[in-house]
Amino acid sequence: MWTFSILTCLCLSFSQLIYCQEITTSMVEFVWDLPLSEYQRYGWYGSSPEFITNHEGNKQSWRLRGKINYYDSTFSLHLCYEALIGIEAQYKFYLANHKSNKYSKGLNSSLFTSGTCFGDEGFMEYHTMTDKENGYIFDKEIIKIGVQIVLGDPVFSGRTNLEYVEGLGESLRLQWQNKSFADLTLVTAQAEWAAHKVILASQSSVFSELLANSTDEHPVNYINVSDAECGEVESMLEFIYSGSVSSPTNLINLVYCAHHFNIAGLKSYCENRLRFGITCDNSLERLILSHDYDLNQLKTSIMAYIVKNKCPTLKGESLKTLITHPALLSEIGSFFTEMVHW
Repeated sequence: MWTFSILTCLCLSFSQLIYCQEITTSMVEFVWDLPLSEYQRYGWYGSSPEFITNHEGNKQSWRLRGKINYYDSTFSLHLCYEALIGIEAQYKFYLANHKSNKYSKGLNSSLFTSGTCFGDEGFMEYHTMTDKENGYIFDKEIIKIGVQIVLGDPVFSGRTNLEYVEGLGESLRLQWQNKSFADLTLVTAQAEWAAHKVILASQSSVFSELLANSTDEHPVNYINVSDAECGEVESMLEFIYSGSVSSPTNLINLVYCAHHFNIAGLKSYCENRLRFGITCDNSLERLILSHDYDLNQLKTSIMAYIVKNKCPTLKGESLKTLITHPALLSEIGSFFTEMVHW
């Protein structure tokens, strides 16, 4: 059953120091003040500040995510959710207009679980949004993207509840810190790390296969990871046990770890981190990495950065390097061809 209360509005912008505000009503509205200067024209992908609701005693974290699709000149818009407990919700996107009525599209209903995003791949044509004559650009070159959300019933899955999940996460972190009941050792020529077979096997299909043949008569108590092209074993294990990495020394090496041991969450974590700090100097290395390891969002961000900043990545010695990666070079060519139509 849906419940309604007074509409609550919250406007946030990237310039604010405080990005998070808690809303306790069951019908909320969130407005993302997006400066035109914040996004790149081709292949831009970005997220709004966090927006927190507190419904039925549970906290939910929401973000709007936008993307400019270079292939059809449209603006995609999605609503993303993070929480320990799922929720049923109805939502409607809109674009504010200072000349006439706001532009909105139909009401949608979805079951949100942590990490899910729902939305509209072609919310509006990019040129329509950015043409000042249409009224969508406000003072200080701001576009106001909004979403109205009606919060429904929380959705529990089996015995999962807030206290249980939080307690389990804390237990795993303590296991990592204290090495209690460790029954496996990862070994390189330089160091050793204590770990737990069941935890590694649950997070990595590669570890699961390596440990599948372990028996009482022939136990697998040591795994040599020297040949894994993984120079970040410590950070990899920290992610497996805690879901994050406090201070990875080399994200590219961490990508190798995620790929070699097939840890999807770690791969996604590295991709998101690598999308920040792109420069002309590192664009070639990261572009090849993104292609070799299927980091498609990173690849799009790098190509857009190269165009916007006129990087010499496609010239001289860099071009000679790209020629040795013909599939990537072909994809870059397609990207530039699509941009010509903008």
